[in-house]
Amino acid sequence: MAFTKANPYKHVPLDQWSILCDCFGFDEFERNPDTREPMSPIDYFESRHLKSTGWRNEYIQEKHAEMVTSKKGLRALPRLKSVEGPRAASTGQVIEIIATLKQQLAEKDVEHARQIDDTQRL
Repeated sequence: MAFTKANPYKHVPLDQWSILCDCFGFDEFERNPDTREPMSPIDYFESRHLKSTGWRNEYIQEKHAEMVTSKKGLRALPRLKSVEGPRAASTGQVIEIIATLKQQLAEKDVEHARQIDDTQRL
């Protein structure tokens, strides 16, 4: 705790950081209120952010999933943002889509190189 108190979080004055450490650093803060047993960091996170209506927001839900996955020894993969368009139904379709996109990219590269050559000739 001494190390934590001596190294405040970004842009938090040392005196205010010390008050926060004193307030939230005591043992009772991280105990299950029902059983009085110490809580794991994941259980504590759940107690603070999982409400009867669900997670506070999607970001918190993703972070919880990452913690649970890493606890199991698995490497969590980042969640990808959805993109417009149809979903692939099979691996074959995915391979076909990737090949098409590579071809489109190669065509754009050729077009871009031609534009650069035309510009340099002027």
